[in-house]
This record gives sequence, structure tokens and C-alpha cells, in this order.
Amino acid sequence: LGLPRRARLVGRALRETPVDLKLPWHRVLNAQGRIAFPVGSEPFREQEARLRAEGVPVLGGRVDLPRYRWRPDLDELLWGELLESGESPPRGDRGGAGRNDQG
Repeated sequence: LGLPRRARLVGRALRETPVDLKLPWHRVLNAQGRIAFPVGSEPFREQEARLRAEGVPVLGGRVDLPRYRWRPDLDELLWGELLESGESPPRGDRGGAGRNDQG
């Protein structure tokens, strides 16, 4: 999605995250759509292979961002895990908290 000047924050978050969470770290690219690891390094080759396994072409260490950038809709941002599991998002209580009831 792009967090301007937040590359270090993203890197730190990925480093600090427990391995058992199995985050899709390979989907993190720099602002130009390039793999940030040194070309030919083991992490570079692994990231490239994982992206290709998902059907994302990598040419010269670069992904076509206008075509493959993640563009979530609001429901996906708010309820992503629930939607993937097939569950319905919560409906909230209909009791009036925050509602403009007329007595």
C-alpha cells in the first residue's frame, strides 16, 4: 500500500514477528517494486521464487506494481481474517450506543 518513509518500521516489524505467524514477508517490495535483498543472495532467490509460485512475474528483480499492488477494499481491511474463514463480520448491537435515538 505504501507507507512513505516507513521502510525501517516495516523491516523491524517483520524481524520482531514470531516465525510461527508465517507472515507473507515475500510480498514486501520497495517503492519501485523491487526486491530489496542483494541480487543473487539466498533471500533474494527465495523471495523471487515465492512470488513466482503465487503467479507474480518477477523480471530483473522487479514486480509490476501497477498490476500486482494489493488494493484492498474497506471490508477486507476491517474483516480480512473473518472473510477468508467464511465467517460473517459482526453486526454490532442495535441498542443505540452511538446512535441518534429520539427517546
